[in-house]
Amino acid sequence: MTGSHYRSFYLQALSILSAKLEETHEWRQEASNNWRSFLQKAIQADRTDELSDDPLTQEMLQQIREENGE
Repeated sequence: MTGSHYRSFYLQALSILSAKLEETHEWRQEASNNWRSFLQKAIQADRTDELSDDPLTQEMLQQIREENGE
């Protein structure tokens, strides 16, 4: 499997967790924080062009960029 497959599976897991668990649930929070950390690293490495156009991914990227003043 490639990295894009893993990212796709992780996004599916985030979607399921978001649909099934309350926003404050620790599993949902941890998964979201892990994805956010991954996206921050992609920004720092200037590799966001390799990420999918998935709405959740793009929304979180935009939030991170706004927080960083970009």
